[in-house]
Amino acid sequence: MKKIALLCLLTALFCSCSVLSTTTDTSIRDSKEHPLGGYKYFHVYSDTQFRASTSTSRTENGTTTTTHSLSKNDPAEFVSGFLMKKGYIFVPETDTFPEGTMLVTCAKSGEGSWTTEATVQFMDAQTQELLMTVSEITVGNAAKAVYRCLEKAFNPKSLNPKK
Repeated sequence: MKKIALLCLLTALFCSCSVLSTTTDTSIRDSKEHPLGGYKYFHVYSDTQFRASTSTSRTENGTTTTTHSLSKNDPAEFVSGFLMKKGYIFVPETDTFPEGTMLVTCAKSGEGSWTTEATVQFMDAQTQELLMTVSEITVGNAAKAVYRCLEKAFNPKSLNPKK
């Protein structure tokens, strides 16, 4: 009986192993109509870190315990991850970038009492021509606003609502 259980367990274990599918979407990168189409490489400039803080309070047996945490996020990390997922190739900073490279900058461009605004800018590395600027306002942290900027930039319907 133990051998049968072990055999079933091993069979289930081996059957559950599979190759993960890729999630790279290169439709924008290969597009000729999109402002970011035709570019293959990217470099992200970011000299700012976004700070996010959280507080939690817990009351137990009449005693209140408050926990504070402060985290710093480099927006270049999640911008790079987003663009790599879209099929773009990261290029480290050099004196000359290869043809087909776009430069990406992002910054926190405003902050209200409950809202945060972020702006992401895309430029051609050779000509320094501005390709696109996207801004988003969100409730919460700036990382969420930058992510929404990227989603907006890579959503063809939001750029050309007539189609």
